[in-house]
Formats: sequence, structure tokens, C-alpha cells
Amino acid sequence: METNVTESELRIPTEPELNVSSGRNITSVVGINVEALLRVASSAMDKEFPAKIQYWKSGSFNKVFLITFSDGCEVIARVPFPEYANPLRTSSEVATMSFASEHLDGIPVPQVYAWKPDSNNSVGAPYIIMEKLRGVPLKESEWFKLPWEKQMPILEALASFHAQLARPVPFDKIGNIFFSPPESKTKYTTGGLLPSLRWISKDSDPPLTIQPPSADPGELWLAIMHHEFEMARRRWRQNEDPVVIDKEEFRSGHAKTTGDFADVYRDLQVILGAYRPPSDLTTLCLWHGDIALRNVLFDMHSFTITGVLDWEDSAVMPLILTGQYPRELCDTGGWYSCPNDWLALGRPDQWGILGRYEVEENVDVTWARWYYGGHLGRKDARFTSEFWKQARLPLKLHGVVTLGWETWLHQQDWIHDMAAKAVSGLFFAR
Repeated sequence: METNVTESELRIPTEPELNVSSGRNITSVVGINVEALLRVASSAMDKEFPAKIQYWKSGSFNKVFLITFSDGCEVIARVPFPEYANPLRTSSEVATMSFASEHLDGIPVPQVYAWKPDSNNSVGAPYIIMEKLRGVPLKESEWFKLPWEKQMPILEALASFHAQLARPVPFDKIGNIFFSPPESKTKYTTGGLLPSLRWISKDSDPPLTIQPPSADPGELWLAIMHHEFEMARRRWRQNEDPVVIDKEEFRSGHAKTTGDFADVYRDLQVILGAYRPPSDLTTLCLWHGDIALRNVLFDMHSFTITGVLDWEDSAVMPLILTGQYPRELCDTGGWYSCPNDWLALGRPDQWGILGRYEVEENVDVTWARWYYGGHLGRKDARFTSEFWKQARLPLKLHGVVTLGWETWLHQQDWIHDMAAKAVSGLFFAR
């Protein structure tokens, strides 16, 4: 619905003006035509044009605007920063949210009203216009200030959401979800697996899509390793020194050589050749990819989930790779995907390297993980104590392989140790 108004009456701000009016010292620009974005939103919602628009927030990869119509209706417009724009990623995220809204019981997922996967449109950028769900996310600092009796129902709600994600899905391959072609008999299909915005070498051209042929995580890792081998070969061929790479790129503090890369590549191949996941744990399910309190909306009176956001890293994955805790329960030392259970490391008063605050926080987070895992097991009996033990090795492998060849060199000692265990027949979940 549109009304006839003159351009002077519209007085629609430009994107830089929206930055200034936010009062937050925002300088990032995604290059949108603000008037065109408002016209698209008004048409999609059948609302009067113009509407009010304001900068709302930014994440690492997207800029978000709040659009408010004259009747009080609000929608969200999300636009990726140009360096992270990928038509396949946008298309997959929209399809995934549609699938999730049908697949999950009682977990609100934003409804998409309009979207374009690339910049070939009047807005001048990819965009998703979606429902604004009620509820508030929890910041990490707020989470740690909550008393245990308020953390408990939140952990239970997150575990219930995790259990719903773990339900089997009607796909036969690892990969991102897309809408099927019009002539297909099914609404959704899995395509290749897009790399997470947080992993794999950034110098891929064109943008990388991994094509795992099945539900076997080993085949996924092998496909990624083929790609990363080529990225490493290309990188070293561009170096002035074809043997040594810049030591500043590595936390180890000494230069890595092509010989180091050859060793770590061969050892990874040995590990992949020896590892076979339990068949009952390769069941495919929908994995969100970034379960974190910042991506979940809560009713803070009832502590129920009112919405789940940010589905752009979601994919169809085997169950064994979904044994991960919410982000806020992970960053307590050890491997990020397999954090230390600090109470298994001896008496806290003997952890001399840590201060009192760090000790208390690590102990509290360990108890929170145990509580979360227990309630996840109550909702889905596959998440036994044995599951968590079996998941440690594949989760570490997944983290190492998918973070790319530079991470392989960071983890050279661990990879060498695991390869030795594979050769000696002592290959177990470490």
C-alpha cells in the first residue's frame, strides 16, 4: 500500500545519516538505497509508505535495521557486509529458516517476508526482511551475573531446543539446505556445504562450496582437506621464500616450513583413514551452527524461548558433530568444542595458575555443562555419557580440519600424537 507524497515530504535518510542518528558512532556502510528498502518492506507487508527506519545493531557479518510502520508493526531488515555477502549463503539461510519453522515444535523462527540473495535489485545489496520476534537475548556478562536458580530453567530450555535440532531430517547428505527446483517433488534439498564464516581459508576464489557425498563426516573432512591443500600450495608458491612462511602468523613463535606442512598433512590423512564413527551416531540432523545466548530470545519472566535467530551457519550434519555446548559454556580452557571439566582436574585450591575469579567461573561453568548435558539426555536418550566421550575426537578433528591448513600447523603436535595412536591401534576419544 502506498500514498502519494512528494519527495520532500518523504525525507528518507541516507544510510550514513542513519549511522549518525543512532548516536553510537557507527561508520560501517553496506551500500543500501534506503528508500528502495522501505518500498520493498511496505509492499511485502502491505503497509503504508513511507515507514520509519533506524539503525538497530551490527554483528560481525551483518548490519540490521528496524523498520516501523505507522500502525506500529515492526520488521527487521538484515544486510550482510559486502565482504561477507554470498548469494548461496543468503538463499540457504532463508530456506533453512523455512524448514526449521516446519521441523521444530514450539520454537519460533522468524518468518521471512522478502529477500534477495545478491545486489542485483533496487536496494543495491542482498537483504532479508523478516519478522521481529518478541523477547530479549542474554549477553554473556548478564548470564554470569544470574543466580543459579535462574540459570537452571534457561539451561533446560536450551537443552530442549538442542534435542529438537537432533531429530532426524529427511536428507541423505551433509550440506546446507536450499529450496528445491520448482519441478521437484520435495520442497527442500541439500546442496554443497558452505564454509562457516568462521572457518576455512579466506583466499578462496570463487567462494568455496564443499560437496560431501554422504552422511560420513570423514568424507566431508577429506573434501575440505583437498581444498586446503590447494590453498596452501598456492600460498607458498606466492612467497618470496618457497620453504618458510611468515612466523608472525603462528602462535608457536617459530617459522613453519613446507616440511612441517607435509608432515601434518600426511598425519591427518592417517587419522582420517583410521577413524570410523559409530554408525548409529551418523544420523543426519539440523544443526544451528552457533547456539549462543546472543542468538536466542527469552521471555525473562518465564525463561522460555521466544525465538531463535542467526541461522546463516546452519546445516545438515551427523549427530556425532552436534555434541557441542552453548558458546557461553565452552570458553573455559582446553579445546573450544571440548572444554575442560575442571572438577576432574583435582582440587580447585591447587590450580595455582588461575586467580580466584577464574577458578570460580570455571567451576560454575563445568556444573552448568553437566546440568545441560543431563537435561539433553532426558530429552534424547542418545546423549548418554558414552556419547560425549565418543564425540570428543570427531569434534576435535572437525575443529582442526575445518579451520584450515594454518590451524593444522598450530595443532601439529596433537595431530602427530593422534596419528601415532592410530598406527599403534590406540585410537580412542581424546
